[in-house]
Amino acid sequence: MMKLLIISGTPKKEGLCVSLIQAAKAAGGDSCDLVSLTDLKLEGCRVCNEGWGQCRESHTCIINDGFNELKASFANYDGFLFITPVYWGEVSEPMKIFLDRLRRCEASHREESLFKDKKCLLVASAGGSGNGTLTCLEQLQRAVTHMGGKVFDYISVNRWNADYKREALVKAVECMLKSN
Repeated sequence: MMKLLIISGTPKKEGLCVSLIQAAKAAGGDSCDLVSLTDLKLEGCRVCNEGWGQCRESHTCIINDGFNELKASFANYDGFLFITPVYWGEVSEPMKIFLDRLRRCEASHREESLFKDKKCLLVASAGGSGNGTLTCLEQLQRAVTHMGGKVFDYISVNRWNADYKREALVKAVECMLKSN
């Protein structure tokens, strides 16, 4: 059976995005692990050596904050679920920091990328106005495809469609886990 990692970009402990994470985790059971990027408190990319730092050569980041260990653990997973709240039409700041660093380490070596041909489920959760999910999902999709990953599905959630989209997320996780 497929092993899935849920990567959460929400800083909140409750709310719409958290309810989606809980539903996905329950649907995946023991086949799903969860990492909260907010708990890691990752630093932003320093763009070392004018953007040609060790990330481009060794697939590792010079910053010692737990990022490299998290990235190394990706070899243990067959697929990924990226889930983020939508802030100003984009992914959350913790997710943005993570994706910026991850893309630098993985995209330049696409054939050796830890994401190469792995399925990724992308979820954007907009609370307030409900706007911005499409641009947020597009941002996630660009990052995943730059790193050689394959988009399994896109799920756009807002406070008006949350009930049936939560059900769709559960079904997507179940299907993804069976699709190996």
